[in-house]
Amino acid sequence: MGYRLARESSEILKELTLIIQNKLRNPNIDQMLTLTGVELSKDVKYADIFVSSFSDEQNAVDILNKSAGFLRHELSLSLRHFRTIPILRFHVDESRAYGEKIDKILKEINERSDN
Repeated sequence: MGYRLARESSEILKELTLIIQNKLRNPNIDQMLTLTGVELSKDVKYADIFVSSFSDEQNAVDILNKSAGFLRHELSLSLRHFRTIPILRFHVDESRAYGEKIDKILKEINERSDN
């Protein structure tokens, strides 16, 4: 990822976090919701945002995808210096579950080697 895309991804992540915390009025959204990353397409038309939560992650992603138009509009107000505001697509961040799976496998290997 180039410097420009990395900088814009970082700005989008920061601003979206603030918008979700302060402006998104949905009682079904978990307050412990975390945006873990943003991947911008090379043409900056799409932004894939990864979400992690302690409760139902898929429900949070569904709510955010339904609110994507509102979030994009609010993002355009706070990031006026961007040429284009990307279309937002939210996804469940699988990295935590993947990390837990790797930890479990490593513990099993370690237990076998101790016996």
